Amino acid sequence: MIGAQIEEIESAIRVGAFKIMEIKEKINNVEDTVFSAFCKEIGVANIRQYEEQDLPAQLERNNRRMDFEAQIERIASTLKFEVSRDTLENVTRWERAVQEGKAELELQRQVKAQLQVDIGHEMSRAVALSETCSDKCRVMEQVDVKIAQIRNELASIHKDIVTVQIQIDECEARIESKKSERHKYQRQCQINGLRLPLLQGNWDDIEDSETSSMSTAELYARDERIRVDFSYLSDSLKNVEEADFKQIAEELQKKINERERILKQIQAPNLKGKNVQD
Repeated sequence: MIGAQIEEIESAIRVGAFKIMEIKEKINNVEDTVFSAFCKEIGVANIRQYEEQDLPAQLERNNRRMDFEAQIERIASTLKFEVSRDTLENVTRWERAVQEGKAELELQRQVKAQLQVDIGHEMSRAVALSETCSDKCRVMEQVDVKIAQIRNELASIHKDIVTVQIQIDECEARIESKKSERHKYQRQCQINGLRLPLLQGNWDDIEDSETSSMSTAELYARDERIRVDFSYLSDSLKNVEEADFKQIAEELQKKINERERILKQIQAPNLKGKNVQD
């Protein structure tokens, strides 16, 4: 009877071990299929290599399971030996040890099942992280496009700034030219005795400044304080366009030259003869 029970136990152990190997192989195949992309991404051959390298706790549980399986085999061998010695007490003790081993093996199966659940959760988390990464990549691409647009806009603005700066430089150069031209005309009026009516300033200031060592900037600042009164001019002369200024100036110069010619033709009275006559 004991021999039959031992054979039944040994048979159950062998069947259980075979089923464990089949289940383990199926689990490995499923793991290889499920985690193929994940393993390829992290650069390992399969998930078991990942567990062995990065999950020491899993490795420890595997070692414990192997120890328990080896212990079961040792117990079975010892049980067979004890049966051969016909020691019922030892057989009972080893049968109990076998049952404990089966219970521990079942516990390891439950741990394995829980690990599969945990792996499923981690896989779902990995998928979610992958989707999040994809979303972030799309956002980064949009940001890169926006940055490129801003750079183009900045380049266009910089180009406009350069253009405006050139225009400002040209305007400043024209202003300096006009200041120089105004100073020249004021000086000519002073030299020729043409004291035009002024709204502000004094013609004597021009003469005083010419005898002093004033800088160009100081001369131009002095010129700013002298304002000619053009109110007596006709509206046609006040509203002359810059393009027509040269022509108007030439016409006025002709009139001045004509009047000077007439004045030269007028003979001054002979005051000496008049005195003799008196």
